[in-house]
Amino acid sequence: MIKAEDIECINGNVLIEVLDQEENSILLPENFKKEQPKFGRVLSVADEYISPQGNSIKIFVKVGDYVLYGGFAGDELELNGKEYRLVEALYIKTIVKNYKPVA
Repeated sequence: MIKAEDIECINGNVLIEVLDQEENSILLPENFKKEQPKFGRVLSVADEYISPQGNSIKIFVKVGDYVLYGGFAGDELELNGKEYRLVEALYIKTIVKNYKPVA
């Protein structure tokens, strides 16, 4: 059985645990709602992205960050009844700073 913590991302990919925005008190401005971003917690991050031109590009999110990412981005994964997304780092729109999960 594959577990989320066993997944190591490569070449610019990020594994995100999908979290419910309303349940976690994330209120988005109207302009964000048009693009339907999703909310989640980063579980795994590739070290870098290698562009088609061969350039190494740093990825700025880290494990544990809470992020908003493109709602249609990436691949859906379901592991042990939980929903995850495997997305390219460029689809992460923002890091949610100072977020404290609802207990």
